[in-house]
Amino acid sequence: MINDINLNLYKVFYNVAITGSFKEAAKKMRISQPAISKQIKKLEDNLEVKLFYRFNKGIELTNEGRILFQQIEKMNFYLEASTKYIDASKKLLTGELTIGCPSHITSFYLLKFVEKFMATHKKIKINIISDSTSALVEGLTHHKLDFIIDSYPIEVFSKEIVIKKLETFDTIFITSNDYKCEINNIYDLKDKDLILPLPRSSMRKSLMKILSKYDVDLNVVLAVDTTDLIISSVKRNLGIGYVVKEAVKQELLNKEVKQVDVKCDLPKLELDLVYIKDYLSFPAKEFLKEYIKVI
Repeated sequence: MINDINLNLYKVFYNVAITGSFKEAAKKMRISQPAISKQIKKLEDNLEVKLFYRFNKGIELTNEGRILFQQIEKMNFYLEASTKYIDASKKLLTGELTIGCPSHITSFYLLKFVEKFMATHKKIKINIISDSTSALVEGLTHHKLDFIIDSYPIEVFSKEIVIKKLETFDTIFITSNDYKCEINNIYDLKDKDLILPLPRSSMRKSLMKILSKYDVDLNVVLAVDTTDLIISSVKRNLGIGYVVKEAVKQELLNKEVKQVDVKCDLPKLELDLVYIKDYLSFPAKEFLKEYIKVI
């Protein structure tokens, strides 16, 4: 086990082998020659082998010493490569960024930042994981995600986890331009064909909470997990959709769909950033600081 290994002993051995001299190794490591000899003796005792032949004119590796040196040289190569990789990661010349974000939030909010980040940092691989809020929080807790962007409320169980508010968006009902039923208020939604987010989504839960105050029962004919599917379904005249207004900004502008005024205050969608401060990777820090501008 690595915990049982005194790595300093192997460092001393490596320097003696490289320099071919106890005296030169002592100079290089800035410790006394007797200390070097003591460390080598301790390593030999631990391994129960002799690592060096001692001659009047110097030292030479034994067969076991050569085997150990070859393995340490390989290890040294991997350590140097790992150090270079970390330095490159700091400079964002390589690395990976894994974000947890539901697909409907990714499409209207996250992707615009991802696009800008990728244009500048072409060597960074980005993964976007879409799942339930609880699953994303579990992934963050086990360090499988760098951070999460999801809608309020987000329940966490660790004091290490930081939650920061990002932005708040309006939600609206939309129909196709060919939709025939007239809707003048929230009560007119009763018995209409509705296309909503999935029941587990915070948007759906917040909407149902508001509608319970008006005693309006909804006829949900289609429940989907992405805003794009809701918009497509509305365009096909399958029913009345419920979406974040920002997500259909272009469709409203192009008059592909129209907003339905139900004359009541609908829930706002609050987006939160969730992360563990001391475990943000270099790409994650850059993304949040320079693009989303929150840390």
